[in-house]
Amino acid sequence: MGSGFNFFTDAYNVSPPQTGQYVDVDVSGYIPAGSTGAVLEIRNTGGSDYECRLRKNGSTEDFVQTIGAGRQHSGFIGVDENRVFEAYTGSTSVEVYLTGYSDTAVTFFTDYINKTPGTTGSWVDVDVSENVPAGATGVIVVLASHGEAAANGGVRNNGSTDTFSLSYVRATLENVIFQLCGVDGNRVLEARIDNSAIRVKLYGYTTSPVTFKVNANDVSLTATSAWTDIDVTSMTADDADGAIIDIKNTAWTNHNANLRKDGSGDNRVTNVYVENFGAQGHCKSRGIGLAAGQVLEGWIANTAIDFYLIGYCRPGVTLKEVTDSLSLSDAVLRNKTFVVIDSVTLSDLFPLRDKTFEVVDSVTISEEVFKSRLLEVFDSVGLADSVLKDVSLLLVSDSLGLLDLVLADKILQVLESIGLAETVTQWVVGAGPKTKIYLIIGDLAIRLTGEG
Repeated sequence: MGSGFNFFTDAYNVSPPQTGQYVDVDVSGYIPAGSTGAVLEIRNTGGSDYECRLRKNGSTEDFVQTIGAGRQHSGFIGVDENRVFEAYTGSTSVEVYLTGYSDTAVTFFTDYINKTPGTTGSWVDVDVSENVPAGATGVIVVLASHGEAAANGGVRNNGSTDTFSLSYVRATLENVIFQLCGVDGNRVLEARIDNSAIRVKLYGYTTSPVTFKVNANDVSLTATSAWTDIDVTSMTADDADGAIIDIKNTAWTNHNANLRKDGSGDNRVTNVYVENFGAQGHCKSRGIGLAAGQVLEGWIANTAIDFYLIGYCRPGVTLKEVTDSLSLSDAVLRNKTFVVIDSVTLSDLFPLRDKTFEVVDSVTISEEVFKSRLLEVFDSVGLADSVLKDVSLLLVSDSLGLLDLVLADKILQVLESIGLAETVTQWVVGAGPKTKIYLIIGDLAIRLTGEG
């Protein structure tokens, strides 16, 4: 497992060459197998408004993301198993940059799920427990206008007092804005729409190690027109390697702004206006990588642009649990203690020659596995060849079948029954005389030879 969202130092330009139609965008050359989504930055370098439609490969959705001249948008888009998503651009002036990808801690739906509140003008609870599993930490949401009106909409973590995510959604058919936010333990978030034309559409969800804050940290800049470090060390984990930032324009004027990982050579500071319409400007979620020390860089043309840290990512840990049976080979655990709950098959001289081994139910042993160790078996054991040379004690609770001279120079104690064939009792005890040799049949002992 990675960090949920994983980010590049420098972005890759993956703009589709064709315009005016949906085309496959293959990012398999940039993101690893098993990736679930692409993190995108989109900008329009032209002088007119153009469309940019994004969807998971195989989806039937057709939402229009209208990008004004010289403006930017963000995107979080699912990919299929071949690491392909679909894009529609209205002009080659629309550039699509791949800034990162998601792993199995992030899930995208093929089609959006409508979670629009029935109430307008206030923050209300939105329960997504039927759509996302227990343990989910956050959601990926699309705010969309159905064209009847332009109005505000936004989402936030349940219990938050933040209001900055309220964003003006343009009155263009299915115009969309991507926002991320956390959910509480009951998988509830809060949403607000100021007109019923605005839709809140659930597009995916996150699990640990992606973490969201109930209330965001304001990490806005005061310096303008320069790349400036933003240190979020005290606001994240000490191993955090990615940040989720909301960019908000609070002015009535459009202003350029951007983010990048500390040390990146990316320098897209023109044609990246953050739009503002009406009383609320655009607020869009962006994901960005953190350098060692939890530092990213921001650039703003005007202090009317605010940055808010709403969440972060950190490397995950994958645990593998074995509950029933296990086959071991080679020297995998030679210097470790090993506990097996049910059963295990051992072969050759592999794993535990210098260790204690306890088996609760049964064990099959071949060749010289347990030299110089104590073997205790609770139920049954089949032995072949010289399996217990130099062993101090063999204790068998139920039954034992012995072949050849398996216990030469040893003491054998059997609690219930034993079947012996051939010459089984030939050994020397201390300096005493050699023992006699018998053939034992049931309760009858027949002496075969004299003293040897």
